[in-house]
Amino acid sequence: MSIQKSRLLVPPAGFGKTARNSHRFLLLTLSVFLAVCLATPTLHAEQSEETADQSEAATNAETDQKSDGDEAMNKKGPPFIAIPIFITEPAVGYGLGAAVGYFHKQKKHEEAGGSSHTPVMTADTASEVGRQQKVPPTISGIAGAYTENGTYGVGFAHTASWKKDRIRYTGVIGYAHVVSTFYFNDEPAEFKLDTGLLLQDIKFRIKSSDFFVGGKLVYLSPELLFDEELPDVQGLEDKFKLKDVGLAIQADYDLRDNKMTPNHGQYVEFVA
Repeated sequence: MSIQKSRLLVPPAGFGKTARNSHRFLLLTLSVFLAVCLATPTLHAEQSEETADQSEAATNAETDQKSDGDEAMNKKGPPFIAIPIFITEPAVGYGLGAAVGYFHKQKKHEEAGGSSHTPVMTADTASEVGRQQKVPPTISGIAGAYTENGTYGVGFAHTASWKKDRIRYTGVIGYAHVVSTFYFNDEPAEFKLDTGLLLQDIKFRIKSSDFFVGGKLVYLSPELLFDEELPDVQGLEDKFKLKDVGLAIQADYDLRDNKMTPNHGQYVEFVA
């Protein structure tokens, strides 16, 4: 569903291509920003090969799992990650920025959609060691960048998982001010683009299955202003202002062992 109202104007020919170029700065900033919130080191469980002696395989699997759990509990490191942003886009000039993601402390190790304790290892369950889904971490991030021609952007994102990964949430809010040049019949015209972004995404796991259902909300408010007088063309004005709201229903099927850096599994998403 899309709601567009303020002033519905028809842009000039070729405007879409130029607008896409002017959005590169915003997309770069938000892409790096989201990468911070969707990238985290994880523990990789190794699955032992099957042998004729199933009893020995079960014993080894139980020992390895306990060692991995002890290592995870004792492992210490900074709770955040910082990523520099270098901008070399000709449309906006050279610039610098940074993105920082903070990893919230988890109360205890949990398996997605299941209990927090380790099940009894048997010959039948040994082959499943390492294939259980890990609960995604809770991450908060902020990013900002500035270029030599006055273009800048800022954003904040938060991704979380609650109730043993039965609820997944992602939220993003950002703002960008882009200064660039639009060419109309080979004549340059400098413009400024101000746009805000709001994203809300939430999903619910169906019981203890690998199916999720939920919804998504996206809000954009771009405003384009030309600093110079444009040619007298019908439907062409020196200022464009739009507001767009999008709602979607989504269903996911997630068999990945880890949401961030999966070793195996499949992921299917349906959005309508």
